[in-house]
Amino acid sequence: MNSFLPVGSVITIKDDQNKNQKYVILGYFPTTNEEKPKVFDYLCYMYPDGVKNKKSFFVNEEDIDDILFIGYQSKYNDKLLTFFKEQSSVLKNAEDIKIASMEMIFKFNERYGKKVNE
Repeated sequence: MNSFLPVGSVITIKDDQNKNQKYVILGYFPTTNEEKPKVFDYLCYMYPDGVKNKKSFFVNEEDIDDILFIGYQSKYNDKLLTFFKEQSSVLKNAEDIKIASMEMIFKFNERYGKKVNE
């Protein structure tokens, strides 16, 4: 894929113990709560339950088996998700995730500024 999937996309996951379970993407770059945090591509919840059961799943792009529905799309969102795809390995390999996250925001703003409707 050229970019990340948008929020609201529904996927299945390879080697999922919950056979045929669907998941909805609700966020990006979730991190584990460890001394050396690990960063993932997507924050997902079971579909159609969503956050109701409070069980989240951290998923990387390579873990996605099938894309059943593509969520919200806009020109701005397309730029953002393409940028996320470009920067994901930088963030995942960063020594300090908080600093790398801030640098990523600055880079995006430098590239696109406040021209969100183009």
